[in-house]
Amino acid sequence: MSQLIPSDSPNAHLPVAILGGGPVGLAAAAHLLEQGLRPIIFEMGESVGHNISQWDHVRLFSPWSQNMDAAAVRLLESEGWTGPDPEHVPFGHELRSQYLEPLAAVPSISRSLKLSSKVVSVTRQNVDKVKTSGRNELPFVIRFETANGNQDELEARAVIDATGSWNTPNPLGTSGVEALGERAASDQVFYGIPDVIGRDRARFQSKKILIIGSGHSAANVLLDLALLQTQFPDTELHWGIRAATPEKYFGGEDSDALAGRGALGRRLHELVDSGKLVIHTSFRTRSIKEQFTNWLLKVFHPSPRLSRGLKSMKSLPARAHARTSRS
Repeated sequence: MSQLIPSDSPNAHLPVAILGGGPVGLAAAAHLLEQGLRPIIFEMGESVGHNISQWDHVRLFSPWSQNMDAAAVRLLESEGWTGPDPEHVPFGHELRSQYLEPLAAVPSISRSLKLSSKVVSVTRQNVDKVKTSGRNELPFVIRFETANGNQDELEARAVIDATGSWNTPNPLGTSGVEALGERAASDQVFYGIPDVIGRDRARFQSKKILIIGSGHSAANVLLDLALLQTQFPDTELHWGIRAATPEKYFGGEDSDALAGRGALGRRLHELVDSGKLVIHTSFRTRSIKEQFTNWLLKVFHPSPRLSRGLKSMKSLPARAHARTSRS
């Protein structure tokens, strides 16, 4: 990393700005410290791993040994930390409490953290968007907003973007933009991985629910909803996928290189075979609009079952921790 940030730079006295205080951001900070560089970490949440706190209830499909950075582990161990069982597959809340929070408490990291600080712009000092001459020699200017709404700026010699994609989910529309009416229906669309067994149960129990997406996040939500369905049998599940058949989304199952990922695919396969959900293949969302007390989706290949209106949710991948396929 020191080769990417030359020591003879005119801005060598400045810190390296890291945007995001999750696993990647804190690991980047650990590597910078090993190279004798000074990080400054901007995290929009009140604590590190803020985005992960929104899927605390989700279990990863890879073990601890594949979710901890070597430089971060070395830094933790220098402070007397004892790591978790490397073969255990953690939940989101364990990732935060057993790894990220101890890492954030290491003095060299904690004094570099700026919590509740949302970066609103990154630019170069005293130049606008069109000037190129000498631009690479100028420091970056990070503008950020604190919890009280005040804004401030800080200069940096380099910037590492570790914000991830959790806060920028894909839209429902098929052309990379929102479906017609999607914004108006936003309070009926859940982007992410809801805790349908826990804190979000009331929103989903005894409802007709459409899950759009084919990644691992969608699989997790489908399986949780199937469990909710056993408790509330009038809960109706629909799954919209762009493919003609769902088979490829089952992955390697028992032959998967990751046992947790294989188990997820196997359980999804069993759910599909059970007939407890309705699958809509070749699914393309055109529009969503309110019709009486329900929401009606128009699709490229409409299904009669959808014509009655659907309570809709959208499930999207958490790419910081899982390779995903997208519908």
